[in-house]
Amino acid sequence: MTRLHALAAHPRRTLAALAVVLAAGYWAFSRRATPKLTEADTIVLSDFTNTTGDAVFDDALRQGLIVQLQQSPFLRVLPDQRVRRAIAMMGLRPDARLTPSGPESRSR
Repeated sequence: MTRLHALAAHPRRTLAALAVVLAAGYWAFSRRATPKLTEADTIVLSDFTNTTGDAVFDDALRQGLIVQLQQSPFLRVLPDQRVRRAIAMMGLRPDARLTPSGPESRSR
């Protein structure tokens, strides 16, 4: 029996195999490439809320993370004064909170 006859003898298996190959091909070619970090990538690091109850960690966690991130060749941490300047240029209060949906002002 030739290969063509073997495929024709089992049409369900042939269709299932073809569907798997088509699905794998579609998945492989349709996914977006993961963006790579470059030297031009900048992040904004916000304040942390210290929930430990230990005052030593009030500013130390953020400063430690900034120091660690600045060692990366792929990231630039936006300096606090540039963040404050951008917030001021947007006409927001200096204590405005940056959130994924947009800046919010803290009410106290």
